[in-house]
Amino acid sequence: MKTIELSEDTYNELAMLAEPFESPESVIIRLIKDRVTARSKETSQPLKTEGRLFTNREIQERISRIAVGLTPSKLAELCNSDHSKEVFGINFPLLVRIPAGASHQQKRDLVKSSDGVNRWTWKFGFVSEGYEYAICTQWYDYNDRKVKYWLSRYERNG
Repeated sequence: MKTIELSEDTYNELAMLAEPFESPESVIIRLIKDRVTARSKETSQPLKTEGRLFTNREIQERISRIAVGLTPSKLAELCNSDHSKEVFGINFPLLVRIPAGASHQQKRDLVKSSDGVNRWTWKFGFVSEGYEYAICTQWYDYNDRKVKYWLSRYERNG
């Protein structure tokens, strides 16, 4: 086993890549495994869970690609939990936002729900109109149809 020393900044960056319940150390292991797996497979497309239309990663990537181009009023709607429940069937706001330039600690705190669980991720985050946005990580098979409908309204070939 080898030991890797990381600067505090690097450690904080890894923490920002962490999925819910994942430590920065686990991120390193996951990134290494992903790289090895990608090399050993002909395609690096993530496997879909049986019965799912999308992987969670796919949902987050595609919605973020669209959201970065939305108007401030549309982004505000996506930060509203009632709107997100109606449109996507999720129990949290699709997006949370913080003024651009916020500290790592402020960003880390923002993505936790009131019970201390990470519900959003910065991995597919974006900046718009002076705010940084993180996207919800809580996606299940019963959300897929609503996600597909929403994506079809914004993607050219949806």
